[in-house]
Amino acid sequence: MEGRDGSLCCLSDSSHTAPYEEPKEHWNYNPNTQGFDRVTGRRSAGYVVAGQGGNQYNGLGDWRPIPLVNEIRTRVKAWRENNYPGITGVTRKLIGHWRAKDICRFPFFFCQIDAMETIIWLAEAPEAEKTGKIPHQPLRL
Repeated sequence: MEGRDGSLCCLSDSSHTAPYEEPKEHWNYNPNTQGFDRVTGRRSAGYVVAGQGGNQYNGLGDWRPIPLVNEIRTRVKAWRENNYPGITGVTRKLIGHWRAKDICRFPFFFCQIDAMETIIWLAEAPEAEKTGKIPHQPLRL
């Protein structure tokens, strides 16, 4: 979106995803329109490499996805939806506490819970959950 002076400005509607839920959609930069499109689904993990040469000032750079992180996200989500197989009773109580909206005065954002669940997945999920494309080394605490 453009401001009155033609500069890039804030998106007018950032309320499309609640911070306590997994993102259902995100804004994606469209280089053809030089604007943002609302896209269904969670944004893939990645980073931007700044433009080079003649395009360094006009473009936003090149988006580089991080395949390993995106694969782990998919597996953690499936593990979560399958009720966290392989976790200990203490861990299950801890996750329940983190997610209890009536207990926590300041509830965690989805991204915080997702990060904690990813660490738990790496440490406690069955090895069968982590086989395949993901190179696995035992987590050492």
